[in-house]
Amino acid sequence: IAVAQNRLRDNTRLYFCASKYEIENLSKPIYGYEGYDALKLTGVPRYDGLINEDKRQILLSPTWRMQAAYYQVYNSLINDERLIAAAKKYNYKIVYVLHPIVSPQIDDFDKNPSVEIIPAVAVHGHSGVNYEKVFRESSLMVSDFSGVQFDFAYMRKPVVYLHHHDIPK
Repeated sequence: IAVAQNRLRDNTRLYFCASKYEIENLSKPIYGYEGYDALKLTGVPRYDGLINEDKRQILLSPTWRMQAAYYQVYNSLINDERLIAAAKKYNYKIVYVLHPIVSPQIDDFDKNPSVEIIPAVAVHGHSGVNYEKVFRESSLMVSDFSGVQFDFAYMRKPVVYLHHHDIPK
């Protein structure tokens, strides 16, 4: 995380933080924010107006990791015969929302009719995700460390955490 969130990586000049704990963490020397007035405690707006419109949908929404194992783990998951069979048996749809950084790789994933793959941003002729809509319509979220888990949990919907052994924490 320190590499990805380092000030110099993206020439970050302003960083909006959700809590004092996030500022405390990002103030460590490894992040490179010392001596810069870039960390601002603003809170993070959430979808307070979300209304449950459950459509028997399982939402896969992982964060992004630099390791190649990320693709292998999630491509395997969205094509897992047991998951697909269970979703069909209980009449659930599966939606996989790609992280914005992974969205350009949408065409690399093996497609099947049981899983809708949605990029977070518009790419390659695909429109980006409407997070509010997908949160309202989903019954369950499967995630790892993604910040969107807080938005989903705010709705008091269950979140299942996938911590696959091939993806370092």
